[in-house]
Amino acid sequence: MASVLPDGIAVQTSPLQRCTQLADAIAAVRPDLPLPRVDARLAELHFGGWEGRPWLTIARAEVDAWAEDFRDARPGGNGESTRAFMQRVGAAWDDWCASKQDALWVTHAGVIRAVALLQQGVRVPASAAAWPLQGTACGAWTQIEWPPAG
Repeated sequence: MASVLPDGIAVQTSPLQRCTQLADAIAAVRPDLPLPRVDARLAELHFGGWEGRPWLTIARAEVDAWAEDFRDARPGGNGESTRAFMQRVGAAWDDWCASKQDALWVTHAGVIRAVALLQQGVRVPASAAAWPLQGTACGAWTQIEWPPAG
């Protein structure tokens, strides 16, 4: 790990335990880096009543209704809309772009998909079909080059 993380890189993490534990492990291996900073904007999309449920247990009609109004519908009835999620992640993205500083985000596949759109200048996808299918596998990493496109 020491060979791939540049000296002084800022470490920002989602507040969710699966990310903070990894950020803490990175800090233990790289005590020369600034301590990880928790950033709630890097949390995964909140799926409301669907949270923690396998997709196959959610009624197809509910998923279809969410997809029909993908920008503003709230998954699980009380989850976070894609628009709100993109605004939240977009604010973190904008701060990173303004900082012009290397950063390591310990985050989730949904956030990485949102970043893929933000790189293209898309602030809110037009439809569910515009949401990136390619994500980052659990435990994998994605490198975003500076300067970002868009």
